[in-house]
Amino acid sequence: MPPGMSSPDTPPRPAWQPFTFGSVAAFARATGGRTLAVAVAFAILDALLVFGAFELGWLPVLDAAVEALPESGEIRAQELHWNREDATVLAGSRLLQLVVDGNATGAFGHEADLRLELRRSDFRLCGAFGCWTRPYPAGWIVALNRPELVPLWGAWRPFVLWGVFLGTAVALLASWIGLATAGAIPLRLAAFYADREVTLMGCWRLLVAALLPGGLLLGTAVFFYGLRGLSTIELLAYFLLHFVIGAVYASGALRRLPEVVVTATVPPINPFRAAPEVANNPIPPAKPGA
Repeated sequence: MPPGMSSPDTPPRPAWQPFTFGSVAAFARATGGRTLAVAVAFAILDALLVFGAFELGWLPVLDAAVEALPESGEIRAQELHWNREDATVLAGSRLLQLVVDGNATGAFGHEADLRLELRRSDFRLCGAFGCWTRPYPAGWIVALNRPELVPLWGAWRPFVLWGVFLGTAVALLASWIGLATAGAIPLRLAAFYADREVTLMGCWRLLVAALLPGGLLLGTAVFFYGLRGLSTIELLAYFLLHFVIGAVYASGALRRLPEVVVTATVPPINPFRAAPEVANNPIPPAKPGA
């Protein structure tokens, strides 16, 4: 029997971590509650990494931008009301740059991975893949001045931080559950043709566990990106890699599932067929007068 594969007489391995093929395969026989509990723990860990990246990488730029606002300014009736004619950089870093360019001069290049431009009648988001421009929504009234926005930002700042944390955790859980649901039937078919013993729900639990190591790698990559240790292209590469890792874990765990045991059955005896010894040694006819 290959190493890591359990036999019918071997008790199933407890499912508590998803870092080896055998431990991921163990989730196929675990309960749904245990699988979701481990997934929630990984989602919280990933959310903490993203929380730390946001607090260290993006939040200081937002704080500095609020402090750099003038005494008057607002967005009202789909138009920016700003008391400066020249383009102004409110705050910026390699990750994020916030600018006000009322006359749409386009005086900014690729100083940051993401740039938000506030222009006269629209706003623009620019990054490595181009710019996305949209007009201000009708009915927007947004204060862009220190007297109003400094106390408002101070009140909402903790909610933004915890919103990033909770939003990341919920988004990760939803993505893992969705991907596992989409892949459960294909994995069950693969297990059928590979003669591996597993149910459809077991495939779903196995896939959830297989996605967790890649998710942890992606969360770590986002954290180092927030520390300016990775570029946007490198972060995108890690994003694609975390899907590959999930597929590798699912494939490796499939081979660790127990094989389907086929028991030999004795064919039933036909009562209308003569016994072999009788058929091969027929009784001789009786002699006359015997």
